[in-house]
Amino acid sequence: MRTLKDYVLFILSLIVVIWISLNWAKADTWVMNKVEPLDGEVMQIKSAPVTDVYINDIHEKVQKKLKLLNENEKKGILKETTLDRFERDGQWCFVKIIIRQQGDDIIKEEIMECADTEHGRTDKEKIKELEKQIELEKAKKPGYWELFAAFYYKDLNAPEYCRLYSQPSHAFKSFGRACLTNEGQWKRR
Repeated sequence: MRTLKDYVLFILSLIVVIWISLNWAKADTWVMNKVEPLDGEVMQIKSAPVTDVYINDIHEKVQKKLKLLNENEKKGILKETTLDRFERDGQWCFVKIIIRQQGDDIIKEEIMECADTEHGRTDKEKIKELEKQIELEKAKKPGYWELFAAFYYKDLNAPEYCRLYSQPSHAFKSFGRACLTNEGQWKRR
């Protein structure tokens, strides 16, 4: 049960919070004024000596991309893309699409380049190959229930390992029974 003292304390604290927020909004302390040098005064900025400059990989990639864009701009190339490599008649090929401007005309060129050997694969192809290897490794290894069955049925006198499961579509909504085989497969009984 709240008393009159609680209500008065709440109203006073609310008034204090409102008053502080209004005065805070009026304060000029948060504005930074620009400092101008006086007539004839020279401003000196002191800096620390730099011995090593570190440039990360992203900076180098950006520089390469900018250099490529500048070269393409000199040649009049608006856009250049290379499609994924594919195999055709025993050769590895890729299609290069170049859109360039010559005068007032915009020209689209599709150039197909082929080689007898696979001269570099795309990242997508490498990822697909690794995913296939992972799937093959998973297929070779036994799953949880295969390992459990091998461990559980190691003893010849072990009873059958069964579990009950619900059957909501059954007429009497009774439980079903599933048992684990020696191979690690669940069979309904």
